[in-house]
Amino acid sequence: MFMKRFLLFILGSLSAVALCGQSLSQAEGLFNRGEFDSAYIEYSRLLEAKPKDALLQYKAARSLFEAGRYDEALPYFRFAAEKKVYRAYRYLGETCFHLYRFDDALRAYRTYTEKRGEKIDSAEAVAVEAAVAKARLGASMLNRVEDVAIIDSVKVGKGEFLSAYGLNPDFGTVRYTREIFPGEGSADAVAFVSGREDRMVFASVEDSVLNLKISYQLIDGWSRPALLARELTTGEDENYPFVLSDGVTLYFASKGFNSLGGYDIFMSRYNSATDGYTLPQNIGMPFNSPANDYMMVVDEQSHVGWFATDRGQKPDSVVVYRFVPNAERTLLQTADTAYLRDVACLKTCRKADAPAGYGEWTHTGRPSVPARAADDGKAFIISDDAVYYDESDFVSPAAGQLFTDMRAKERELDEAQRTLDGKRREYMSADGDAAQAESEIIALEAEINKLQLEIRALANDVRVEELKALAAEDGQ
Repeated sequence: MFMKRFLLFILGSLSAVALCGQSLSQAEGLFNRGEFDSAYIEYSRLLEAKPKDALLQYKAARSLFEAGRYDEALPYFRFAAEKKVYRAYRYLGETCFHLYRFDDALRAYRTYTEKRGEKIDSAEAVAVEAAVAKARLGASMLNRVEDVAIIDSVKVGKGEFLSAYGLNPDFGTVRYTREIFPGEGSADAVAFVSGREDRMVFASVEDSVLNLKISYQLIDGWSRPALLARELTTGEDENYPFVLSDGVTLYFASKGFNSLGGYDIFMSRYNSATDGYTLPQNIGMPFNSPANDYMMVVDEQSHVGWFATDRGQKPDSVVVYRFVPNAERTLLQTADTAYLRDVACLKTCRKADAPAGYGEWTHTGRPSVPARAADDGKAFIISDDAVYYDESDFVSPAAGQLFTDMRAKERELDEAQRTLDGKRREYMSADGDAAQAESEIIALEAEINKLQLEIRALANDVRVEELKALAAEDGQ
């Protein structure tokens, strides 16, 4: 009898190992095919059996990271890094960067280079140094977030995003360059045509990158394009130009200069004395982000502006925001770091109504998503077609209650993070008991990690419950 039980135990163990290996292979196959959400589900199943497996934690984190689910990836990367999966530190830095935790990103990058040492080759060293420079830039920009009132926003296809702009034609038009010059090499290139239609600033491919050029309307058509300005050319893509009615102020997007993400929005002015342009200035947050941000347009008559961003979007989608331009740049004044981050990344904002007379210039027929005021809830994504803000949005009462529990945990997390930020400043200063501060920092980091895991689990439960309710509703 004992031998029979022993054999059954051995067979069961071998079967479990085989199933585990099969599931791991399946997860890695999904990851390699770019099916990151599905890969995460498989890694999560494996972690249920082996929750302290640091390598599985790292792989689950990578799946979430590649899917753009940075909040959820953060605790996994932290766990893996603390368990000496040192390459997790670099991705921890990248994750913190995307979450606007720029100081944390710098610490993670520094730890990565210390832990990896000579194992980092020259190409990777250059890449890490570039990431460090961007994190420093982000930290600087976060201290100068503009206080902007958002009217609303609309999600559109990337290839048709200009349909969401409603510029008064007296101030000009923005069009795809291919509509003016058939055969243009880039489908993404955009042109600005002045209100009098006498000149055009546009992007055109040259030496495999997009450069800004200018052309003038002649009797028989447009003049031969010329480079707009050498000082606006970096060897990286420059695109999405717009010129204010003064004929001097130029907004455009560039992947060069002082770019935080891919494209950032810059402003420059024409100087008649030098027949050139001033050094482009990054217009900062919340307009720019670690993602691609571009196509700043301002209707000076209606006091409405637009800009586009792909932050938090799938590759074929962008969000176009309408906002009220400030007469003078006004910085957000707050000591609340968490709130500052939320405003910088447009999770929350100051709400504004569309100015009178605005509607007559709006030609897009697409419905807008009202921007939530700063004291409203953060957006919670159920699926590509369902975004909720509070418990009343839910079909499932159970999901609504779980959502309320999750929001309570998020408030606990925000408070713990604020306390941690204060303790870190205390530790770095000469005042106070450094040993006591260090002990409190370690305890707070453990508390934060626990809260993040609980929030992640609640978020998954919310989605599961609500998706079941939505499927049942659709089936009726």
